[in-house]
Amino acid sequence: DGIRDSSVTGVQTCALPISPTTTTAGNVTFLTDATYHAQLLEVINGAVSSLDISMYYSGYTGPSAKAPKEILDAIIEAKKRNVDIRIYFEQSDGFAPDITKRNQDAAAYLKDNGIEVFWDPKDKISHSKYVVADKKVALLGSSNWSRHDMFRSEEHTSELRHT
Repeated sequence: DGIRDSSVTGVQTCALPISPTTTTAGNVTFLTDATYHAQLLEVINGAVSSLDISMYYSGYTGPSAKAPKEILDAIIEAKKRNVDIRIYFEQSDGFAPDITKRNQDAAAYLKDNGIEVFWDPKDKISHSKYVVADKKVALLGSSNWSRHDMFRSEEHTSELRHT
């Protein structure tokens, strides 16, 4: 049944699958791990008019950061197709300097390719992670754009499609 007792009396935990999974029910698809990365690229590459994005952590460290670079490159290609891009990154004033640095690196790469990046206020934490394409497809979940989140962590994303 997917539920198992834990060592704490009266507490149960859910045994979710730990391998990459895709489960679809109606207009909602549940994605985990590497399936998120592949579907994210498909959604970005399929965008026709707009991409609205909020990302807590890009994980971009330069050209060697393969998975994050693939995502940023797909966004750049969308811009070349005249897709309107609005992207919003987390930045902090001392809370998470490594996250801010990686996001600044990603923003510089995007800016060098003609894409404006918006930032949350430094005294706030924007922990949201979503991509909305053409106001019809939304990816909402826990995965950052880092190799760790997409290929090593147990992250979950829902894809919602308006038909």
